[in-house]
Amino acid sequence: MNRHPDRIADYLQQIAESIAQARKYIANHTLSSFEQDQLVQDAVIRRLEIIGEAARRIDKADPEFIRTYPALQLDKAYGMRNRLSHAYDVVNVTLVWDVVQQHLPSMEQAIQQHLLNHS
Repeated sequence: MNRHPDRIADYLQQIAESIAQARKYIANHTLSSFEQDQLVQDAVIRRLEIIGEAARRIDKADPEFIRTYPALQLDKAYGMRNRLSHAYDVVNVTLVWDVVQQHLPSMEQAIQQHLLNHS
């Protein structure tokens, strides 16, 4: 296994940046307007895929990290990435909206706090 625990902070920063971008993309949208805007949907979904892939890389770098810091929600991010990538033909746009609105803010806060505490 290719382990690089020194890269974890980089991956967390990538996640934080993608969260910020996804939230920015929908800042001026309602659920209804988001459902009608394929371009913004694609951009948000791409950011969720990046978040999930970075979470997977963290798991590969240090398999205990995700279990040690459950508040970072990295396991959920990886699960969402898999759903979006592998079931791309049946993406639930309302679920994507809910994830960005309801779950990413707390994830972003936890990651920022972790980076601050461990830098």
